Amino acid sequence: PIEKSDRSTPAVFGDYIDVYDIHQAIQDGATVPIYYEARLAKLDLKEEEKPRITARQGEA
Repeated sequence: PIEKSDRSTPAVFGDYIDVYDIHQAIQDGATVPIYYEARLAKLDLKEEEKPRITARQGEA
C-alpha cells in the first residue's frame, strides 16, 4: 500500500476486497512457513582499516 502523509491507497482505491496474507497461504499449502534467523555478518577487516572504521561509527 501507498502510505504517506498525502496519499493513502484505501482513500484512492476504496476498501480492500480481500486480504490474503502469508499465514493463510501457509494454511492453504500455497507456500511453506518462512523462518527468520537473526545473524550478524562476519567481517574480515584489515588491521589498518579498523581505526578508520571505528572513528566513523559515530557518524552513522
